[in-house]
Amino acid sequence: MNDNNKIQSFGFIEEYENVSEKRDKGKKSFLAKSAKNINDSAFEQSFDFVAAPDGQEVSLDKGSFGGDAAIQSRSDAGFNRGVIGGNEVLTIGAFYERLHKAISKEFPQDIWIMGEVRKFRESKGHRYLELVDAAETVGNASDFSSPSSFSQRFSSKSSSFNDKVLDVVCWRSNWSAIESDLAQVGISLEEGRVVKVRGRVSVWEGAGRVRLAMNKLDIEALLGQIASQRLKLLRSLQERGIYDLNREKTVPLVPLKVGLVTSPGSEGHKDFVGVLERSGYNFQVFLQPSLVQGQEAARQISFALDQFDKQNIPVDIICVVRGGGSKSDLAVFDSEEAALAILRSPYPVWTGIGHTGDNAVVDMIANKGFATPTACAEALVSVVDGYYANFVFRFETLTKKVWDVINTSFVVLEKHKSNLEPVLLRNMERHERAYQDKVRELTEVCNRRLRENLLVLEGKKGVLTMSAKHCLVQKISEVENKKTLLHALDPKNQMSRGWSLVKGADGKVVKSVQKLAQADFLSVYLSDGSFEAEVKNIVSDN
Repeated sequence: MNDNNKIQSFGFIEEYENVSEKRDKGKKSFLAKSAKNINDSAFEQSFDFVAAPDGQEVSLDKGSFGGDAAIQSRSDAGFNRGVIGGNEVLTIGAFYERLHKAISKEFPQDIWIMGEVRKFRESKGHRYLELVDAAETVGNASDFSSPSSFSQRFSSKSSSFNDKVLDVVCWRSNWSAIESDLAQVGISLEEGRVVKVRGRVSVWEGAGRVRLAMNKLDIEALLGQIASQRLKLLRSLQERGIYDLNREKTVPLVPLKVGLVTSPGSEGHKDFVGVLERSGYNFQVFLQPSLVQGQEAARQISFALDQFDKQNIPVDIICVVRGGGSKSDLAVFDSEEAALAILRSPYPVWTGIGHTGDNAVVDMIANKGFATPTACAEALVSVVDGYYANFVFRFETLTKKVWDVINTSFVVLEKHKSNLEPVLLRNMERHERAYQDKVRELTEVCNRRLRENLLVLEGKKGVLTMSAKHCLVQKISEVENKKTLLHALDPKNQMSRGWSLVKGADGKVVKSVQKLAQADFLSVYLSDGSFEAEVKNIVSDN
């Protein structure tokens, strides 16, 4: 085993970076003590759990680490390998030494491994993967072009193959070349992809796990797998009869209410909205924010598209846009989740995804697909432009026809006017004579009626005058009689004959002595004046 393999066998390389020589010595001392303790423990436990066959003495052989001397007593426990009851006993170090030899014998060179990426992470420039057997590749590793199902990803609860896991590490020195190859074709290594990797098998002694040190990734196979997965999705949509669902939806004549699914503030968002704003039309944009790349993008795009229907947002059309990017950045638009969200949308969906190569799956199943967000927005403006131009054309055409009708009618009217004018003049003269005759007749009738009414009024005038005089004389006589009566009933006239009027202190007329009390002050009124009096004595006639 070379030095590199020995270093790798203890674990991930970052665990050994910047480690001092002192720490290395301490670790060696710790391992030596651990081996001795294991040997002692194994020797002691052998007397408790291992019986010598036929009562014979147990013989322990030190093996490669302790020479050929036989150990027959418990006093010497410092062995690396021994025999207990005919069974060989190894220390951890001896076990790993044999394991390394076995692995080197079984896998003397780099091997190719194919599996689905369950986990993928980066640390200090190194890449760490967990590979599992994809359901479609188990037992058929040679058929690498067959991808795992696009509608099912790795799930430890649903796949019986996921119990077999292989740790893969790609050191920083090897990853730079692989990363460069991935960048050239515009894809990335992501969870869920089925990959074919080359590397050397080793043992990570720190965790007791077998792993593969990756130094090569089959880019062509990965591209083929992605293309195959994409083709399988398109065929599945066609077989299920839903491929054309959104393409069959009709775009309104004036799609001014636009639903937008994109990353807020991104270049694609700004380009799309900028075109609509500069158009001069009254576009209303209803934004549903979403990631447009990465592991969560497909779920967020699906959620955003569903919200327009669930929240009853009044849109005419939905646009899904994203600026330019690599193939890996745009991989989300080849996902089944995003495609199904578009197909189940009740609104026509347009896509504006920045790409220069093949169309994405969502481009093909959407109502319309465009190469950039700007092109998508311009197409919307073009639809409204077309409606406006058609409206203006129809308006101008209708206006011209109306003026043609008016001009034609004017000519006809002028012709009828020249024909009707003599007739109208004769009729007017005839009607004017008839009118004058009626005026004279009505004047005579009115004058006769007026004279008759004047005679009647003169007769009634004399009758009314006599009646008024008679009524006036009668009323004057009645007034005189009442005047005489009032004079007779005047209190002053009564008091002139000796009567008087008495009022109490409250100003009320005293009508009975029962209302009086001694020392009351009274006001006494006579015909020629009044005076104050005090009650001294009260005498009642009853």
